[in-house]
Amino acid sequence: MEITRHAYRRAKERCGLNKKALNHLLPIAIEKGLKQSEVSGRLSKWVTKIENGSNMRIYGEYLFICDDRNLITIYLIPNELKKSVKYMMEKKNRRK
Repeated sequence: MEITRHAYRRAKERCGLNKKALNHLLPIAIEKGLKQSEVSGRLSKWVTKIENGSNMRIYGEYLFICDDRNLITIYLIPNELKKSVKYMMEKKNRRK
């Protein structure tokens, strides 16, 4: 997956990630991250408010927004929703 210049800039600005860190984190997020359909509650409401209908992954503290071939942008998940992400990631991993 290609990473756009905009995504590199937003990763640096919003999350403090450099190019190397983003290049390392993106494939893991695509493979192991939560899809929009796998989240619920306040987290789902927040994700829908940010961007609805595109290819999204939530991994760690970050929301990755992609199209078919490109990472478009990245957001830092608000502190009050990080517990929800952790819970849903654990729930997803238990199902496997």
